[in-house]
Amino acid sequence: MLGDIVKVMVDRPLGSYHPENKKMRYPVNYGYIEEIMVPAEEKQEAYILGVDKPVESFTGEIIAIVHRDNDVKEKWVVAPKGSRFTVEQITSRIKFAEKNFPSHLVVKIHTVNIDAEALYRLGFTCREVRNGCLVGSDQTPSAEQMQGLLQLLTVNEEIFFWNFYHGTASDPGAYITAYVMNGQGMLKEANHGWSGNYKSVALDDLVELIRRNWDKDWNQQKQYVNAIEIRKTIRPGDLLSVMKKEKDIYVPDYSVTAW
Repeated sequence: MLGDIVKVMVDRPLGSYHPENKKMRYPVNYGYIEEIMVPAEEKQEAYILGVDKPVESFTGEIIAIVHRDNDVKEKWVVAPKGSRFTVEQITSRIKFAEKNFPSHLVVKIHTVNIDAEALYRLGFTCREVRNGCLVGSDQTPSAEQMQGLLQLLTVNEEIFFWNFYHGTASDPGAYITAYVMNGQGMLKEANHGWSGNYKSVALDDLVELIRRNWDKDWNQQKQYVNAIEIRKTIRPGDLLSVMKKEKDIYVPDYSVTAW
């Protein structure tokens, strides 16, 4: 669905007012996808971004989906193919209509190759950060949730988190980098001035290590409390193919963020 090309028929053009609420002015074009029906036999509705004048119709790419928490319907966000908008840019343009509805936003990003809609179904949120995607949950995930998350990773995604329980007399704690290969976890520990080698661990053990550290404030800035980071990486065996085909480095995928 995300990344699909659709045609939106505009029935509330930019600058118009809601037919029932005359105080609501539309700062973007808004309409429906004629051939797609949603529950209650209604047409799928969509916001259009990246078009700064009223239009009657528009063909573009689905760059985001608004999942309303208390409604089976969802809203799509459509923009010119290949355009990029941050979460903040999208929410600022559609908050005139969405601000009163508890919801989550699934958006297209270009940092890691992971199915964000599947993340959302597992109960996680995700927001783009400089190195990748920060995957979070207010509560410590169950073992089943974490297993589901790890199953979404390819060999070219790695997770990064802090092991509060790694003990050394001089420098307690350790940064953990891990990935999944052939059904096994591969894990490396490091801290200031030292780094270990990757070692194989059972997936169940990796899951429990992540869960034990989920609520730990490892950098004293609360950024990584209740979260881990997913980063894109290149394994040595893939380096030659990447050098031959540079676009393999950058695989567009999706992110989920709390509204």
